[in-house]
Amino acid sequence: MAVLGCVMFTLLFEGRSRYLINYLPFFAFIAATGIYDFYKSIVK
Repeated sequence: MAVLGCVMFTLLFEGRSRYLINYLPFFAFIAATGIYDFYKSIVK
């Protein structure tokens, strides 16, 4: 997660935001997986 956070920070603030568009499907997939796992842990 720390590596992913560093990559997000670099893409958002250090680099140009247009480079973030290339990685949006990857980050959306990771976010959806995390939200689903969090939901499963709450519903138990």
